[in-house]
Amino acid sequence: MFKLLLFWDIQPGRERPYEEFMVGDFLPALNSLGLEMNEVWLSLYGEGSQLLLGFSIDDKERLTSILRSSKWHSLHVKLESFVTNYRQKVVADNGNFFQL
Repeated sequence: MFKLLLFWDIQPGRERPYEEFMVGDFLPALNSLGLEMNEVWLSLYGEGSQLLLGFSIDDKERLTSILRSSKWHSLHVKLESFVTNYRQKVVADNGNFFQL
């Protein structure tokens, strides 16, 4: 089992279109690609990323294929119009909810 961890901050003033994109496009598309969202962390204070989303998948090769796909690229480009400080990381799932 593997996790795709996504980190970012929402651009000020873009909260409403960001929410619409996440609910209407981004999350349903990732789910249809086979990524299961199982964590969302929101930071209200401090130096870290405002949001951390965690997605699980059984097969690392499938995850690599998703991250190289045109669908992922299209979603990623659109996401970047709403966020700053984007980072992503792939980790082996250690069975804990919080991983960096």
